[in-house]
Amino acid sequence: MNKKKKEGNKIDKNDTDPSLNADTIGSEPLGSVDDDQTELLSENIQPQNKRKKRFIIIGVVAGICILTAFTSFVLSQEKTSVISKALNLGEKYLEEGKYEGFKKNLTISNTESNLRNNGYAAYYDGTTYYSVDNCIYKKKDNETSLVFKDTIESCPSYINVVDDWIYYYRSPSKGPDEQSGYYKIKIDGTNNTKIVTGFNNYNFFILNNRIYYTALHIGTGTFDTIRSTNLDGLDPKILIENCNVFTIDNGWIYYRPCEKTEYDHGEYRLSISLYRMKMDGSQQECLFEDLDTYGGIWVKGDSIYMLKSNMLYKASLVDENFKLLSNDKIDNININNGWIYYTSAESLTIKKMKTDGSEVSTLIAQTDEEIAADYGPLIGSKLSESDRYSAYTLINISGDNLYYLGCGFKDGAICFIANLDGSNITKLGYR
Repeated sequence: MNKKKKEGNKIDKNDTDPSLNADTIGSEPLGSVDDDQTELLSENIQPQNKRKKRFIIIGVVAGICILTAFTSFVLSQEKTSVISKALNLGEKYLEEGKYEGFKKNLTISNTESNLRNNGYAAYYDGTTYYSVDNCIYKKKDNETSLVFKDTIESCPSYINVVDDWIYYYRSPSKGPDEQSGYYKIKIDGTNNTKIVTGFNNYNFFILNNRIYYTALHIGTGTFDTIRSTNLDGLDPKILIENCNVFTIDNGWIYYRPCEKTEYDHGEYRLSISLYRMKMDGSQQECLFEDLDTYGGIWVKGDSIYMLKSNMLYKASLVDENFKLLSNDKIDNININNGWIYYTSAESLTIKKMKTDGSEVSTLIAQTDEEIAADYGPLIGSKLSESDRYSAYTLINISGDNLYYLGCGFKDGAICFIANLDGSNITKLGYR
């Protein structure tokens, strides 16, 4: 920056008086200069020295300030970058089913979409844990090994993995009994432990080291409630009664209560309204009324995805806008990493589309004849109101793989695994 030079009282070494040139000043004793010249010299040299010192001090202070500011900026950028990368990584892993216990005080042990689809596959620390044939297996890269085989005919579901423990729901295939409930086992297959038993279950989430679940208590006539306990089954809390459908996203529980209606002769049935509340049961509020026959709910950020008569709709929590995403008849969805993977209600197909309904593509497509030839005979009776004898349903996503069930086989539902692009389909076992 250019600075203005101060005019006046300036000594010029080329002055007309030779006694005031630089050589003379440097070589002659001051006593040889007359009093007027000495006074003039004193007046000019001292202010110049003071100005130089002042400029030096100002320069040093300014330099220190600039260096300090620059250092703080760099450190803040590094800190912001680290935090940003960490949060982005956590979000990416959560979307991809690879959360890996990313943040201990925000422990999410499986994806919402998996747990809304029976939760029979979960990703933890580079390994997928999945359940078939009354067992829990773990798969890492191309190696698969047994973790646990149940002593009764039961296929563990709602798998959550937290801090080297596998939490799961266990119920006999013949129907729930007093042993039905939540258990945990170490990932090495040891210390199988009962947590809470004696109820039937529809939902099971672990968040921030608490279990959230619905419970229809067997033999008591108690209707479904949303409850929570700590990871040992202690500190039980009832958050809301008469409710069996809920999901969790961003610190909120989204749920549909059950209500008595004249239509059902005084029996409880699922409400046509959608509510939400905080994780402790507070701040209950109604989000949508008169949702007609909407079934399952999936929540991602500011959007809720709902099925009505096998049609998938997207509702905004910001402006309550509803949008039909696809004309396909959809049976089941799993939202993962910006994509919706879904099974068809009309054919043996699995497709995917972006969360705005664009870029639809078919991943897997087969016929009843093809699947029967490959995997065994079908029951031989049509499924529900379709013309099919078999169906795909309950998509789970873990790592780079799709897990899904094929229904309609005489020996039971088959669990398949495939790449996310639908290639390399393999039968894992029965569920």
